[in-house]
Amino acid sequence: IAWEQEDSKLIFPKDFDINSISEFAAAVVNRRHLTPDKTDIDILVLRRLGRMDGEQFIPNMACVLLFSIDPMKEIPGCKIRFLRFDGKEEHTGQKWNAVKDESIEGAVPRVIVQTAKILDAQLREFSRLGKDGTFVSVKEYPSDAWYEAIVNACCHRSYSQKNTAIYVKMFDDRLEIESPGGF
Repeated sequence: IAWEQEDSKLIFPKDFDINSISEFAAAVVNRRHLTPDKTDIDILVLRRLGRMDGEQFIPNMACVLLFSIDPMKEIPGCKIRFLRFDGKEEHTGQKWNAVKDESIEGAVPRVIVQTAKILDAQLREFSRLGKDGTFVSVKEYPSDAWYEAIVNACCHRSYSQKNTAIYVKMFDDRLEIESPGGF
């Protein structure tokens, strides 16, 4: 069985963001043109985010990643650590040169949005003379590129490595995103 399909130890609905689940279920019903009599739990089962055990819904690890209030109860490394360094290298000990160090925690969709806000606030803007003779401001890195890299790091990481976080590291000359697991 795939790790994502393993049963969670978290309690449904107590440990889950019910509003996010309802929004998700409504979107699935609309996109798939399902009958409106489907419950949120029906949709979670239909989308393989858990299973029924009698009358009780048992969420799986995928459900935890998407909708848990605190997925770190099950997956301690379900977070992104954002580090902004002064200079072009990461130093350690007495020469530690991080000027910003934040941990972003929560369900994966929230982590992606919060990380994007933090990273965007750290980007420098450069002014260049455009072809029309006016100055144009351009961000240090294209938002589509770094946003996709964050999403990919969250979606394609190895969550079975439960204690390892994703790292986003900014230096004066580059942006690095480290995601646990192999290619």
